[in-house]
Amino acid sequence: MEVKHLEHDEGFTKIDGFVKNGLPKGQSIGWPNIDENFKILKGQLNVVSGYPSSGKSEFVENIACFVARTEKYNVTMYAPESYPPERHQMSLIEKLVGKPVLDRGYGKPMTEDERIDAYYTLTKQFTIISADEEAYSFENILDSLDERCKGGETIDMVVIDPWNEMESGRPNGTTETDYIGLCLMKARRLARKHNISFWIVCHPAKPAQKDKDGSYPPPDLYDLSGSSHWRNKADNGIIVHRYDLSSTRVHVLIRKIKNRFYGKPGEVFFNFLPSCGRYEPAHEEL
Repeated sequence: MEVKHLEHDEGFTKIDGFVKNGLPKGQSIGWPNIDENFKILKGQLNVVSGYPSSGKSEFVENIACFVARTEKYNVTMYAPESYPPERHQMSLIEKLVGKPVLDRGYGKPMTEDERIDAYYTLTKQFTIISADEEAYSFENILDSLDERCKGGETIDMVVIDPWNEMESGRPNGTTETDYIGLCLMKARRLARKHNISFWIVCHPAKPAQKDKDGSYPPPDLYDLSGSSHWRNKADNGIIVHRYDLSSTRVHVLIRKIKNRFYGKPGEVFFNFLPSCGRYEPAHEEL
């Protein structure tokens, strides 16, 4: 294979454009309190983690629904743990509308017109890879995404939730660390090739020792199950944490930002709304 060299003039022209017009704007994920720390930049690989019941899947779904609703993103999701599929669909619909589908004692449910509008958005802008019959390998999914893009389809955001459902595709003789590193490299290449915001939700390893108050401290990106590659190869890394599982308060820690022009490490707080699964900004004081 011939080694390709960078054409400097092309880059210089783009830099001149930045001087004149400013950098391309990153995409807000919907909450003013996190904008200075993180914005979506397509072509990047984002890793989100947290302990079970921390709210990491809800967090990523909130982002997907916001950009679909406000920016008309086309989103592809593979979430085999969200089963049966109608449960996953209902979770997304409630986040799109901001109201419950059913009267569960949390507030007035959405109207029929609101539900039908959400059905339309879900049909037109969300592709959910079915997980009720087959378990797909990570390579299967990447190949499918590549073919769809080559065929002219626009895919703005991809969500794999969670990674541990992908591990069965590891070839014999390949270590878990090597397999994760290879898969993350392929995902990042696909994201850059087709200008996709690629998201992977993964579990941390066993929790660290409890703090004096009996709660677990947030995991670090190096604590994620299987490999330090989660920290090394991701463009951005986010931890979602709840100190008290009986509370609706959620702590989101932005631990890694690849492009300093579009964010910085930091910590923000949210309240989880059980009525519709949305997050709302919270005061930082605990």
